[in-house]
Amino acid sequence: MGNNIELTFISSPLILESIGRGKGRYYTLSRNAYKILKENMGYERQQSLDKEAIKIRILSILKKKNLSNKEIRQITGMDSKQVQRLMKELKLDGVDLTGRGRGAKYIYNPDK
Repeated sequence: MGNNIELTFISSPLILESIGRGKGRYYTLSRNAYKILKENMGYERQQSLDKEAIKIRILSILKKKNLSNKEIRQITGMDSKQVQRLMKELKLDGVDLTGRGRGAKYIYNPDK
């Protein structure tokens, strides 16, 4: 049975979708991959989130762990400048930037 799944994956050309370019490129499973797996997984790659939904998602993650600009870009699909603008808007909700350059992280600080 496992061999059939492997053969299906090999014969299907669109298993992964690439997102981004250069060092920021990452891959997600395609709609075809979800069909092949026949799981009850939802496909949400092509669904665009509105700005408020993105803010809520980022805030909920920041409450659990700190994030870099790159990590936020991967979550949202935004570019670097868009993330910076978004995080400025979230400053009123308690988001701060610590560090500089590649080591910079956005943190959630509800006391501010």
